[in-house]
Amino acid sequence: MKRAYEKLCNYTQQCPVTFGVGSISTVKDAMGMLGVKKLFVVYDQGVKMSGLAEKVTKSLDEQGIDYIAYDDITAEPVEDVVEKAYEVAEEAGCDSVLGLGGGSPMDTAKIVSVLLKQGGKVADWAIAKQLEQYGAPRMNDHVPSIMVPTSSGTGSEVTCVAVFSYLSHAKDGVLAGPSMAIVDPEMTVTCPPLNTVTSALDAFAHAAEAITAADVDPVSDQLALEAIRLIMGNLDTAYNDGTNIEARARLSMAANMAGIAFSNTGVSFGHCAGHEFGAVFHIGHGLACCYSVPVTLRWNAENNTERARKIAEAMGIEGYADLDPKTLGQEMAGTIVKMMKAYKVPTLAEKGATREACMALAEDSVVHNPMQFEDVCRPLTMEEYRGLIAEMYDLSVQ
Repeated sequence: MKRAYEKLCNYTQQCPVTFGVGSISTVKDAMGMLGVKKLFVVYDQGVKMSGLAEKVTKSLDEQGIDYIAYDDITAEPVEDVVEKAYEVAEEAGCDSVLGLGGGSPMDTAKIVSVLLKQGGKVADWAIAKQLEQYGAPRMNDHVPSIMVPTSSGTGSEVTCVAVFSYLSHAKDGVLAGPSMAIVDPEMTVTCPPLNTVTSALDAFAHAAEAITAADVDPVSDQLALEAIRLIMGNLDTAYNDGTNIEARARLSMAANMAGIAFSNTGVSFGHCAGHEFGAVFHIGHGLACCYSVPVTLRWNAENNTERARKIAEAMGIEGYADLDPKTLGQEMAGTIVKMMKAYKVPTLAEKGATREACMALAEDSVVHNPMQFEDVCRPLTMEEYRGLIAEMYDLSVQ
């Protein structure tokens, strides 16, 4: 195996980031840098009910910003819902977009930014269409966009992929990197305890899958490992005291770091399954990806042991360096399962899934997420993958 410095690798960061408590007050500065005049502000009902939307729009008013607020979006972006948002933004004459919330509002905002520039339908700019036309995905041109996360999980504020669902429930994505991210930890203090956990474990999944991907790089490694350390060291505090701004800030930084990391490396079969869990069982993305984390850790400990040990060290697994691969995997998986139990993460069964239904979605998940299925250290057979999905179900209900 080549050492990191002996192989060619590519890494980048999608956009500038303004990080810190109170950074929401810099939106006007960001607009000036981007040369735009009217924002289309996208958020969902959860952000509205939490009071964050009012807080942010008040800040925009105080900064003298011209904007249109829009909250008619779904928990997971669906093509017709996104197109309706675009029509409103276009009619209002908006020349830029601000996504406020978790992955759904930010992904919706990113796709709207493409449509405002290019026109057409969501499917016209989707990865599936680009693969059909060009044989490879391409970055789409878009109007300036600013992302403001209100949870510490998706890292969507610094990623180039905006995930959406077709009316058929199949998942796809649009490539559109944000122009700027504003990460204000104060925006996350109203995130409920369960959402805090599922968001953090989603960020953990991003980091762990980035470290064990087929194409890794030394910069993304360091970002991902630090993200894991920050999550393991601060999740319990944030769960028990959501107003602890220090813990919130560290989780915000972890999600941001993990987002930058997996933007370079991609994610693997854990997200391949997680996306399908979300689409089929109507589960939010963070929760859907929680179920795969123990299994991806266990599998990588046995198949990508050197890299899994890096994760184990960041997790604080005692004696990780001396454990055989099987025991290492059991310890890593067991640590996450215990966390999920302690934080009362609902099981797949409690979300309406059965073991058979989970295994049955294996083929469709690969059709819908082929690049994620392939982004592993060695190829998976479909039979092996079905077994891994069954294991995800089993560990969630044990």
